[in-house]
Amino acid sequence: MSVNSKWNAGTLTREDVKEWAQEQGELKPYKDEEYGTFSLSERAFEHVVDCLWHLYLAYRENYPIGGFLTAVAHNNFMSATAKADWTNSKVLPVYMKFLYNCAPGDWKEKLTRQ
Repeated sequence: MSVNSKWNAGTLTREDVKEWAQEQGELKPYKDEEYGTFSLSERAFEHVVDCLWHLYLAYRENYPIGGFLTAVAHNNFMSATAKADWTNSKVLPVYMKFLYNCAPGDWKEKLTRQ
């Protein structure tokens, strides 16, 4: 069952989110000739997974989210960039992919009511 299907059914787990995150190229180590190597530590990866999970909880249960995730939920790239910690500033596209590809179509309406 896809992450989107589990989200819609209300059965999504943090482990499902983690498995989805592990498949995202932006979270995998890579080497760029100009900028060098990028790799998230396990702790940083788990932080991203927690943030993605909190977006799901905010949608399902009105879980309170902080300034960075609120900016992400409001689709406010400038604010999200300004409020992101170092880790999240490097992986912002993952949040958009998660919401656009995994969340139900009403995610923006529901998350911006908070």
